Amino acid sequence: MKALFVIENYLLIEYISSIILAARKNGITVVVFVCNPESKVIPVKANQDFKIISSGIKYGSTFNQYLSKNIRKLINYISFYERDEQSVEYVNRYYLQLPLLLRVALRLKFPINRLININSLINFERKIPPCKKIIKILCDISPGCVILAPHNKRPGLDMEFIKASKILNIPSFIATLSWDNLTTKGVITSPPDLFFVWNKNQKQAALKYHMIKLSKIKISGAYIFDKWIDYQKNCSSSSPNCPEKHLRLDNVNYILYLGSSAGISSNESGIINELADKMLNSLDPDLKKMKIFLRPHPSNSDYIKCINYPNVIIYNYSDPQMFLGDYGKETFFYELFWAKAVIGINTSGLLDSVINLKNTYAILIDKLANTQVDTLHFKELVKSESIICTSSFDELLGLISKFSQGRNNQQNQLRFIEEFIFPKHNFNSCGEMIINNIINFKKNLK
Repeated sequence: MKALFVIENYLLIEYISSIILAARKNGITVVVFVCNPESKVIPVKANQDFKIISSGIKYGSTFNQYLSKNIRKLINYISFYERDEQSVEYVNRYYLQLPLLLRVALRLKFPINRLININSLINFERKIPPCKKIIKILCDISPGCVILAPHNKRPGLDMEFIKASKILNIPSFIATLSWDNLTTKGVITSPPDLFFVWNKNQKQAALKYHMIKLSKIKISGAYIFDKWIDYQKNCSSSSPNCPEKHLRLDNVNYILYLGSSAGISSNESGIINELADKMLNSLDPDLKKMKIFLRPHPSNSDYIKCINYPNVIIYNYSDPQMFLGDYGKETFFYELFWAKAVIGINTSGLLDSVINLKNTYAILIDKLANTQVDTLHFKELVKSESIICTSSFDELLGLISKFSQGRNNQQNQLRFIEEFIFPKHNFNSCGEMIINNIINFKKNLK
């Protein structure tokens, strides 16, 4: 069988690598289609054992696509407008994506959201024919299935692949990409044959916000974190797999600061500078000598030029290898492994830290409430008590000093991992679970 994976940009190949690996182990030929090859992301290495293709298709370039794209924007806006439990940040985000005419109508208090039923709008969008070029791509590749991991911050080509797959009777599948994909990103307007989610919370989000039928939803676990399973089994401070070369910070004690995306916090330099200043002037000799190792988000690093403290070491973000393949995973693992504590605002890197049972802290910033404490996915993380939240830098440093030689909430973290990240199933990885379900689905079609 041949599987066509559809992703937005090259960097997401790393996110879906566990599913690709499981597919290759089962003898499935893998082709990856990148919808946005011009996106500013790190290119993948050419020695992958699968084919990577792209095209110059611009979503919205034909009348049908333009209509579909803008209807999806309106669906997203109405959906978030009706979510009282979610941060107002996302209503504003999807309002700004609307065509000018609709934004003007809303400013004039025209009750679009009350006059238009969202379910009717979704059903109408589903009936718009897919892009003919995508139908041709599917005919040329002739895959046995199409697997998507939609980023879906803006309407893209991915839903067109699901529509085209239905016309050609090719099974389609969605593997939820991240912890906030179903609560902060756009509505999945075209349902696949199977919809893979991480946990029970995402299952409810798929039902409530995306109107996916219960029979189509499968809990697979968070496949993007499968990468840590082998490292945790094989690595420890006394293991031969943990050589001196991995101590990349010359044996200094450090706090690992994980940067957030620009959509969460566009400039974290003020936070980092204040933390660095308090550490340099601390009465605690250990904190005074400790460094901050800053690992910016791959898409948000311009602010590092504003960081001017000698106790801040900045991650070599300009080296593409740091984000790619086994080397990138290995360096991140050991950065977590040797850190005395891990700090961030609202990033999936906090989940990486929890999975590796590190003392993990979130700094609560009032002006970032709309993209932090008010968001559903962050509320779930706080509720689990697997991280510690504080708005006080002094309290934060006191906690780091207190727990620098031990664990502060490991039992909560283990429970969170089992319930949220790796729900129990009979497979070695979440990627294997997804591929096994796809294979069985295909068998049952015959």
